[in-house]
Amino acid sequence: AQATKIRLYNTCPFTIWPAWLPSDGHPQLGAGGCRLDSWQVMDVHASTRWSGKFWGRTNCQFDTVLGTGCCETGDCSGNLGCNSTFSPPATIVEFDLHHNNVLDHYRVSLLAGYNLEVRVTSSNLGCGVAGCSADLNSKCPPELIAWNPRGMAVGCSSPCVAFGADEFCCEKEHFGADKCHPSVFSVLFKSCCPAAATYPFDSWKSAWNCSAGSDYTITFCPSSSSSSSL
Repeated sequence: AQATKIRLYNTCPFTIWPAWLPSDGHPQLGAGGCRLDSWQVMDVHASTRWSGKFWGRTNCQFDTVLGTGCCETGDCSGNLGCNSTFSPPATIVEFDLHHNNVLDHYRVSLLAGYNLEVRVTSSNLGCGVAGCSADLNSKCPPELIAWNPRGMAVGCSSPCVAFGADEFCCEKEHFGADKCHPSVFSVLFKSCCPAAATYPFDSWKSAWNCSAGSDYTITFCPSSSSSSSL
């Protein structure tokens, strides 16, 4: 009775393949992935207290019978339905629903990099809008550009994924809000996407709260000139 509807809305001028994964200890929602053509909508229903993440995959090729294939960004081990891990870069939407039975927490994160513009809105108009509506691929520093096998840029890696250094991943001696600081890369991402988390301890500055029981819409490519809300 308290299920939360999460609507996936593709306003990109191309097909995407949304995917989602639950946090540890939470159930998968349906198939864990789907195909979404331009202007198509799909609703996913999350159970009470569900926690997990959503993202859009790009340039995928799948066997329609077996459900296996690959995507250039956000790939799920070659499966249409995600059941384990994914391959960055990908713009991630995170939910923690019915936290303490009072609030939903949600945010857009660039900690796994960026591949698509994303916006998250709530059915409760008093709640904030999370997202990244800038084209970070066009502003990506050369050392963070993700390339496909044909030599085409397909996304922008996070510095943690690209370099694996503790200072970018906020690990070991850099772990903690007092020791983890924005890098030149996260500052660039933040200037383009102020409503998104850009480094590990940026979460408290970029997370949004809404009353439990709200529904949500994840819009891919929200800056599309003819985009309309649903």
